[in-house]
Amino acid sequence: MIDFRATYLVGGLVQTLTAWLQGDLPMTREELIDHTTDVFVLLGEDLAGRPG
Repeated sequence: MIDFRATYLVGGLVQTLTAWLQGDLPMTREELIDHTTDVFVLLGEDLAGRPG
């Protein structure tokens, strides 16, 4: 399950960064970094709380 989440997250990150670089996401660089960091932290916390 972790491999699926990691693949999904990386794919989503690539899509998000591409959209931002093309000007399709109206946010600053700092906002993009903050939102991306939040997503990775939440996923890490979720994975840390699950028995492996």
